[in-house]
Amino acid sequence: MALSVFRFPSYLSRETSTDHCKTTSLSSFKSLATYLPSICHRSTVSRSKISTTVNGSLVKRGDYYSTRPPTPLLDTINHPIHMKNLSIKELKALSDELRSDVIFNVSKTGGHLGSNLGVVELTVALHYIFNTPQDKILWDVGHQSYPHKILTGRRGKMKTLRQTNGLSGFTQRGESEHDSFGTGHSSTTISAGLGMAVGRDLKGRDNNVVAVIGDGAMTAGQAYEAMNNAGYLESDMIVILNDNKQVSLPTANLDGPTPPVGALSRALSKLQSKRPLRELREAAKVGKGRILREGERVALLGYGSAVQNCLEASSVLDKRGLKITVADARFCKPLDIALIRKLAKSHEVLITVEEGSIGGFGSHVVQFLALDGLLDGKLKWRPMVLPDRYIEHGSPLDQLAEAGLTASHIAATVLNLIGTPRETLYWK
Repeated sequence: MALSVFRFPSYLSRETSTDHCKTTSLSSFKSLATYLPSICHRSTVSRSKISTTVNGSLVKRGDYYSTRPPTPLLDTINHPIHMKNLSIKELKALSDELRSDVIFNVSKTGGHLGSNLGVVELTVALHYIFNTPQDKILWDVGHQSYPHKILTGRRGKMKTLRQTNGLSGFTQRGESEHDSFGTGHSSTTISAGLGMAVGRDLKGRDNNVVAVIGDGAMTAGQAYEAMNNAGYLESDMIVILNDNKQVSLPTANLDGPTPPVGALSRALSKLQSKRPLRELREAAKVGKGRILREGERVALLGYGSAVQNCLEASSVLDKRGLKITVADARFCKPLDIALIRKLAKSHEVLITVEEGSIGGFGSHVVQFLALDGLLDGKLKWRPMVLPDRYIEHGSPLDQLAEAGLTASHIAATVLNLIGTPRETLYWK
């Protein structure tokens, strides 16, 4: 297995070391674009012995444009093959234009900005050296794939990024043949890449497999497990650690920005000793919910972000003369059994609402209701959860509508359970 550790962005030049079978240290002016060829030819790679560090200075450019910036070089790149004859000077210019294009697009659609700006040079270098889709490039987590999308034929669709029926905010196999792995959860690309490398070997093929993972995602056990497996199986693949010293921990607080975290264990120890976290832990031990609105007949017990839609549903029904109770569970465990028992005994209908899957908060509630005998009488209990199927990316409102968890859906469920036609929602 070839393990390459890079810190990006790095400026590109023609200088490089040719002794690719030894551990090599490159200065900030060494070239990733010219070094990678020495490790991408699988027949010459010394397995499990390559360790490389590129120290790159942070790019301080990246102007904001209210209109699309001029990108004469990027305009000629519709697919990675169009980059192959560019000079190093042109690759640097392409990187600048690509960065400006990312900023412009994200300013219109929203999305991840910093993570994408941090991999512009890396993305250009990878597509300059490797030949996708034959070579496989896996992005972990995938939220930093905007430059990759632009260079692989999707620039014209970037205005639909993260929109309903538009481009995904992550890599998605059904979207492009250049997306070899559908990511969206961290720390999975090394194991996925290893599977592709083993499959490649079994089929006698000779393509490259490259997994790009950040230092934050690298902290997960699954990534280390995959590294162990890769070392044991000895299937050639390349792992690029994008060490930007921005692990997945807060870098700001109520007092303003704080420096990036450098030592994970030290940061966690410091965090755990702070008073707010200790107070939160004490509150969690108590696990008390709260009633937000008092009503009768029907009680909505919301969990997490679903509470807001419960309140909106209550307002809709209130305008039609039906006052219902809305409670915020606040905690899934431990359950506030006193609150649940009170709601169950004083209402005809109890509806649990959550943006979670089957087997979540509502299942814990009904387990208690059953064991406590609260379902032996006239109480009607219904769960409102995410459906057991995949929901395509889109705006949160569109996704909630498809899942049946909007305020209107909640209100309609209430009316249905008390025997009132849901059509009354639309009566004036």
